[in-house]
Amino acid sequence: MEWFKRIYPIFIKFFRKNNIPYHDNLIYYILSRDKDEKVVEKIASIHLTLKEIVMSAAERLRQEGERMGVQKGRQEGENSKAIAIAKSMLKNGEPIDKIISYTGLTKKIIRSIS
Repeated sequence: MEWFKRIYPIFIKFFRKNNIPYHDNLIYYILSRDKDEKVVEKIASIHLTLKEIVMSAAERLRQEGERMGVQKGRQEGENSKAIAIAKSMLKNGEPIDKIISYTGLTKKIIRSIS
C-alpha cells in the first residue's frame, strides 16, 4: 500500500488526462501484484469510472484464478489416475518402459510407487 501512496499523484494525473484505455491495463497490473484490499478500495474511491474499471479488473483476476484452479485440479486428477494405472501395471508385472509409455510418468515416479 505504501508504494501506491507514492504513485497516487501520478495516477490521478494520468486518470484526469482521460487515458481510459490504459487504465484497465494499469489497474489490472496493480491488482495482480498487490493483494491488499485497501489498494482496491483506494483506487475505486478516486472516481466512479475508475471504480468500474477496478471491479472489471478484479473480476478478470478472479476468473483467471478460477481457470488456473480448474486447470491445476485437472492436472492433479490426471496424475492420480496415471499413478493408479502404474500401480496396477506394476502389480501385474509390466515392464517399467511400458508403464512409462502408457502413463507418461517418469521412471523416478514409477520407482517411487513400487
